Amino acid sequence: MFFTASPLRRLLAGISVTALACAGLLSTATTNPVGATTTGIDGRTLSLSQDSALVTRAVTVSWDGFRPTRKSSGQYGVNIVQCKGTPTALDTDCFMNTRFPNADQGSIYYGATTKADGTGSANFEIRGAMDLPEFGCAVSVPCSVLAYELTGDPTPAGQMPSAYAYATISFAPSPADCPAVANFDVRLGGEPSAAPLLYGLAGSACLAANPLIYDVTETSSNEGREALFDGQIDAGITDVPATPEELAAHPVVQRVKYAPLDLTAVAVVFLMKDSRTGTPITSMVLSPRLVARVISDTQVDSFFADPEFQALNPTIGTKVNWPAAGIARPLIRAEANADTGLLTGWLNSNPAARAFLDGADQYSVSVNAAWRGISYPTDIFESRAAGSGYTPLTTQRPVGVRMFYGVNPSGNLTQTDFEGIIGVVDLPTAQRYGMATASIVNAAGVGVAPTTESILAGYRAMTLNADGTRVANPATTDPAAYPLVKVDHAMVTNALNPSREAALKGLLLQTVGSVQDSLPFGYVSLPAEARAQTTKIALNLDALISGVEDPSTPEQNIDQAPDYSGTEYGDSSGNQPMPDTSPAPQDSATKTIYRGTARFTPVVAFPTQNGSSTLVVLFLLGIAAGLAAIAPGIWRRFARRSVS
Repeated sequence: MFFTASPLRRLLAGISVTALACAGLLSTATTNPVGATTTGIDGRTLSLSQDSALVTRAVTVSWDGFRPTRKSSGQYGVNIVQCKGTPTALDTDCFMNTRFPNADQGSIYYGATTKADGTGSANFEIRGAMDLPEFGCAVSVPCSVLAYELTGDPTPAGQMPSAYAYATISFAPSPADCPAVANFDVRLGGEPSAAPLLYGLAGSACLAANPLIYDVTETSSNEGREALFDGQIDAGITDVPATPEELAAHPVVQRVKYAPLDLTAVAVVFLMKDSRTGTPITSMVLSPRLVARVISDTQVDSFFADPEFQALNPTIGTKVNWPAAGIARPLIRAEANADTGLLTGWLNSNPAARAFLDGADQYSVSVNAAWRGISYPTDIFESRAAGSGYTPLTTQRPVGVRMFYGVNPSGNLTQTDFEGIIGVVDLPTAQRYGMATASIVNAAGVGVAPTTESILAGYRAMTLNADGTRVANPATTDPAAYPLVKVDHAMVTNALNPSREAALKGLLLQTVGSVQDSLPFGYVSLPAEARAQTTKIALNLDALISGVEDPSTPEQNIDQAPDYSGTEYGDSSGNQPMPDTSPAPQDSATKTIYRGTARFTPVVAFPTQNGSSTLVVLFLLGIAAGLAAIAPGIWRRFARRSVS
């Protein structure tokens, strides 16, 4: 999703933009078309569930006036591709490539179906300039989506298909609209779930006069903290606090503060179709024990026969026919990250899940021997049985993209009416790709989906640590609470370069300003006390650097660092809950580097959960005067490693 039109960026993009009458299911709310220009042959029309203020995301593409697809031969099936703004030749103006996973980037799915009435629809991943640099689709570069019939005759070079329709699309501001930059005023890195929020701010602000230029590196909470301690970045984005061991290893860091940036969640997502009808399955309830069965790769071929699964997901009256071959190995992240810690902490807090993992299952399902007695929580998933096909993937994006396209961890396309797929992603990723999201059973025994209301209920049950971090409390018995909630924090220390103080201050204040009332998909507005915490930290960065601290501001001091063992990932012991605030082969290791610019005073516009662009007027913040000059430190960039 962000900035650098280079071979590396194309590799990081990984998988398709084009095509796709996708195997996925677009389950999140979408908007009606908002005025796209449609051009078609012989009355054919095309519309999109969202056609303006776009970012890289999945949309529903619908067509009318096409010839019905012949089931026996597949003739008049429909292809969908992303094109330049006004395409005149399929081969040069549209992104054409072979079907994933046989290409580094690009996917053409042959055979989207047109019904007898001439209509049809399919899910399609639209990509902005940072994920499809060949076309550079951005505010300044409009693009289009083309659907065309497979007539059986090839399209001649330099020409359009004989039967098609296309609709123009426009994009939200992104760093692709920004001038090239060489130096950054502030650098952040870490938890990827915060990135979409930061990207929206960056893209809207970059063209203003006297911009503040900042760099966002998307890795993990763990790597964000490490990079901050090593002086590579100015703020680390993390869901959990630094451990005493991390602090002790970096004695220059004496004071740490955690500024809440956003409220979101971890989601258990699935992709599968009814084995008889081929209709996408959109509803599923999973208990901690069932998720433990998925994660431990235990008898996945008979997963739908599990007595608890059948009790939670009755098919009588609903006529759901689960995939005949069960489920594939899970799509999960390989590198150490906070989301894995949150999920495994939730599993560990549940007696039935813990008993299952210990080999004492109440339904007599024998846990995979490689996972028996495993110690949870942990922040890393790893393959524990050679040759099993259990292949966690490095970084969030490969997990999300493969989930959308129906590709299993080994890189093979899956017929999801025969074998379903279950995975774990953050909620912004789930909603951006329209993934079906499972309801999960909380400690009160209630299956809850990650909605605004359930996430806020989970937030109210979170543990507020002495250092100001908020971590999930999966043991809460509030029946309305979603257990896998999380807050992304900007972690800052006394080692912050004073020359970057004003820039970081402006960014923090923007992030928790009125933007919180018009957020992108996958976020819930931060409650007032969390916003106030960030505002106070932002306005007192000079005190953090100097050591003249306001005692009312939560901080973490190395000499008084609490012991988070057992609580880092949500164990409720040892801390008081927050008060109610009611009103094997795998993708090679990579650090995805995104660049953008921002400034203090722009009008900010980015896509919100209702698909519109909301204008947010941000206050002018003056550069703090009187900062003592210091010698610049040596700031190392994150290593750039390509995805294989």
